[in-house]
Amino acid sequence: MVQPDLYRRLGVAEFFLFDPMQEYLDPPVQGYRLSGEGYEPLPRTSDGWLEGEQLGLRMGVEDEDLALRRLDTGERLLTAEEALQIEAESRRAETEARRAAEAEVARLREELRRRVATGPSLPAPFSQAGDIPVVG
Repeated sequence: MVQPDLYRRLGVAEFFLFDPMQEYLDPPVQGYRLSGEGYEPLPRTSDGWLEGEQLGLRMGVEDEDLALRRLDTGERLLTAEEALQIEAESRRAETEARRAAEAEVARLREELRRRVATGPSLPAPFSQAGDIPVVG
């Protein structure tokens, strides 16, 4: 429920409404800025978006979802779902990297164990006595 009088008493400079089902607001994103004793509708930009000075964001609808873009860069903010998906992908990648590192450590341990068990071995053309190259 929208309560502009309460918002005004609390000093809320701007507030926004979004109708995701587009059932009762036309346009589905609306914004209001405190002006004197009441709220005035925020003007729309040429592309129909709203600019919230207090939040530093542009607001509009993209693919039927509320889209938020930074005023200073135009960068779109991620939705909660997108952020969770990126976080999950990052965790999967970290898990895969950790498993690969653990497998490499296990391989190297086995290689070391094998070499210790078979004793020192030198590549040919070195002699075992003094590691002197054999020149032919």
